[in-house]
Amino acid sequence: MLNKEIDAQKDKISALEAALANSAESFGENDKRTQNWQIQLYKTQAELNGMERELDSTTKALDGTGSGFDEAGKGADPRFRLPVQQQPRQHLPTAQEVR
Repeated sequence: MLNKEIDAQKDKISALEAALANSAESFGENDKRTQNWQIQLYKTQAELNGMERELDSTTKALDGTGSGFDEAGKGADPRFRLPVQQQPRQHLPTAQEVR
């Protein structure tokens, strides 16, 4: 879900960059309209950076969850442990692999 939002944000940035270039060419870089496009672009880029940090943080948290469960299982009272067949761990994609 967050990946789709990030892709949409990147598309929005591309559109804003084109609008900014068009405005700068048509009205000049110091024109109020061009400056407004620049401000919108900066805000959208900041939002994208936040989304990417959130995705990275979530991915790291999920990567660490598996080892946390393993450690919790080791500390459980042996009387309550159920026999579990050892199976290879499923690979969870990192944030870089998802992109």
